[in-house]
Amino acid sequence: MRAELSHWHPVLPSAELDRAPVAVQLLGREIVVFRTAGGRVAALEDKCPHRRMRLSKGRIEGKQIVCQYHGWRFGADGAGESPASPTLETCAVHYEAVERHGAVWIRSPGADTAFPQFDVAGFTAVPLLQCTIEAPLAVVLDNFIEVEHTGTTHELLGYDLDCMDVVETKVETTPD
Repeated sequence: MRAELSHWHPVLPSAELDRAPVAVQLLGREIVVFRTAGGRVAALEDKCPHRRMRLSKGRIEGKQIVCQYHGWRFGADGAGESPASPTLETCAVHYEAVERHGAVWIRSPGADTAFPQFDVAGFTAVPLLQCTIEAPLAVVLDNFIEVEHTGTTHELLGYDLDCMDVVETKVETTPD
């Protein structure tokens, strides 16, 4: 595995991982992230070793992800078994996965890198928030462009009102 994968990487907000597997990409690798019925997060290469079907198209049953193509089952450690031939075994590439700070983080198995510490002086944790609301474009633009309200309304993110003359705003249109 690549050296970069020995470090923890946030790959998905926890809120986006429910009962269905989710496909993500990290450093050019296609990975499936899933939550077992017991709530544990797990990550495997998004490719069934049997016939190369995407595991993210499968389903979760108990502690395993089930490939939709031939029903092979894989645990969080990548150990796989065939429902049709119980003596056949295989192993999918797996990653260590943890859930912290509102996100799912992954790294190579067996890596000895420590999880990043965020409890340093001057650091304030800001929750991972994402929501979709219906609002007129003019109101949305006004809210994001009018940074004057940030220092008074969003105290945690706010600027010192005496320094507002140095704040710059950039608005960009994207397909989303």
